[in-house]
Amino acid sequence: MMALRNMKAKWKCPGVIKVKKGCLYRILIIGIVLLSSLYLIDFSRSHLTELSSYTKIFQRPNFLGKDDDYSNDFEEIVDENYFVKTNGCRIVKMDVMNDQIKSFFPSENDKPTPIKCGPPPLTDSDERYLWINLTEVQLKKFYNMSSADQLQCYYTSFSRLTDYSVVRNETLTPLHFGQRSKIDSEYIQVYCENTNQSQVYTDYHNFFPKPPDEVKQPLKTEEKYNVMILGIDSVSRLNFHRMFNHSEKTIMENLGAIEMQGYNKVGDNTYPNLIAFLSGLSSDELNGACLSNASIAFDNCHFIWNDFKNKGYQTLFAEDSADLSLFNYFKNGFEKQPVDNYFRTMVHQMESETASHKIGNYKLCWGSHRPIDVLLKYAKKFAKSCGDQQFFSFFWTSSMTHDFINYPLLIDKDVSDLLTLLKDEKYLEKTVLFMLSDHGIRFGSFRQTTFQGMVEERLPFLFAVFPKTFKQKYPLAIRNFRRNSRRLTTHFDMFETLKDLSNIDGNVLSNEMLRKRASDLNEREANLPRGISLFLEIPGHRTCDAGGIESHWCTCYEKIELSNSDQRVQKAARFVVKTLNELIKGHKTCHFLYLNSIISAHMHVLNEKVFMVPPNREKVKSLRLPKGRKKIYDITVKITTKPGPRPEFESTVRLDEINDEIKLTGIISRISTYTKGCIKDSFIEKYCFCDPI
Repeated sequence: MMALRNMKAKWKCPGVIKVKKGCLYRILIIGIVLLSSLYLIDFSRSHLTELSSYTKIFQRPNFLGKDDDYSNDFEEIVDENYFVKTNGCRIVKMDVMNDQIKSFFPSENDKPTPIKCGPPPLTDSDERYLWINLTEVQLKKFYNMSSADQLQCYYTSFSRLTDYSVVRNETLTPLHFGQRSKIDSEYIQVYCENTNQSQVYTDYHNFFPKPPDEVKQPLKTEEKYNVMILGIDSVSRLNFHRMFNHSEKTIMENLGAIEMQGYNKVGDNTYPNLIAFLSGLSSDELNGACLSNASIAFDNCHFIWNDFKNKGYQTLFAEDSADLSLFNYFKNGFEKQPVDNYFRTMVHQMESETASHKIGNYKLCWGSHRPIDVLLKYAKKFAKSCGDQQFFSFFWTSSMTHDFINYPLLIDKDVSDLLTLLKDEKYLEKTVLFMLSDHGIRFGSFRQTTFQGMVEERLPFLFAVFPKTFKQKYPLAIRNFRRNSRRLTTHFDMFETLKDLSNIDGNVLSNEMLRKRASDLNEREANLPRGISLFLEIPGHRTCDAGGIESHWCTCYEKIELSNSDQRVQKAARFVVKTLNELIKGHKTCHFLYLNSIISAHMHVLNEKVFMVPPNREKVKSLRLPKGRKKIYDITVKITTKPGPRPEFESTVRLDEINDEIKLTGIISRISTYTKGCIKDSFIEKYCFCDPI
């Protein structure tokens, strides 16, 4: 109490009229303290939500188990309002689902109808054996046979002659009910007849016969790792989270994957993106390097599997489409078999002879199987067959995902089951696994009518799963890879990453070597290489231009909506139509195109150098600059043309007032569906409207 009285006495002031100088100071101090306290309380309340959007990551990566010991764990602050937020790139975060886009995706009771491909297959196989799969009861139910005695089955082997033909063994070997036949060939066809010698069934199977002991090269587990790549066509990162709930849980929670949030495509469709992934080149660069004219096959082109093959790896390339495959759709494929295990040999036969149930561009049944099921079974067989043999494998599925944004729901469980098998059978203890897409969905209402659809088309998914021993041996490589999950990355980077894995026995991923390579990279500053291994930290100042991403595909910008009547928009739209007509003018069946309408337009705000943005303005709402000052604009326009069924096109046009130039910053995207086969040119067909044949 005495202390309180002394404090009151100390701070007690005379009357209001006669105020001592010292007392006035005390009053001012008390006032300042009170005002400051009120401001801090208000600041804390108003910024609570904003502060919560920042998260510490990398303190201890979630893919590390509790027994992993890393002394150099780092932390970094990231802004959860962005997928990527660096000096060179800002990709604004978008929701997996919200009220604006939910109408484009099915409710729980409105999922796509499962694809049924007829009766269950009569035969089945594993990596070494073939057998009749049904019981007599099932034979009667599905094939109208009262007993197994009415069934006569044979098989014959075949092998590749070209990408479009095979050589068949003329010998027919009986396949008996209740017996397992050991197969020493890679591919076989099965025929089954009834007692009237009418064919009731045909199917195809693949096998992995054991190579001679002297050919096998055992895996050196202390140095090298297998590589398995599972690619799924036309799935954006966010649509993976919508459609692949089982697979997402498996790969993130059970396998501890690293997910790349700024993985930006570098071209329009599958071909330019996978060419960048497999060769490190753009499609134009590949043409100059090894495809001097349109009739040449890809045999002289260098792909990443060649690097692994040269190091003694067994190599595999598999797709679940033959007619629409990467190297054969309006292209010439390979004269010689490009890899050790080339699934096209069987796929082309199945698709030619048993395909049915066409929806969109794909036939979704091969006999009793969906193409995706044939591919995933092939992957399981391959994993089981390899043993200690080191391998590089690339599996690519497009049949169920290319045309429809919701169809991935129909394969989610199947993909998850494959991932679970790889984990449970311990194949991933010596294998680096990548799961990825080439781009998001390119057609349909979600893509055509929403800005988010446009952005998602440019941001495919990419997951990476590393064995525990890999993390322990290469901790800095793993930290860099994880840090890059919030950086701008591309298919060109994945090529460089795979190159590192092919050279892993050269110590390229040791901490010492990575530090040296990082130092060399930092010295280059603005002159960065286009492709950078994801085991190196991607510099924060990297831009789309530095990463080989044309402005049309770049997601590192904010948009400014423009009026359709804006003179710049009108000029850009007319230029797009002019370019379309220049592209098709050599094709007489294609009608001359006219501008029908401008649907929308927006301006890109990327950086100060290109767009004259004042350096102190982080977000730009308008570009009002002094009159008479010349500028450069990148404007994306969405238009329709006529004649025809009002096809929709989208393109980014650069208006350069400084040099009085106008040009495209990429190709013209066709974002509405179109019928293939109008002309025999995979590039021009999306621009061509011709009379029905």
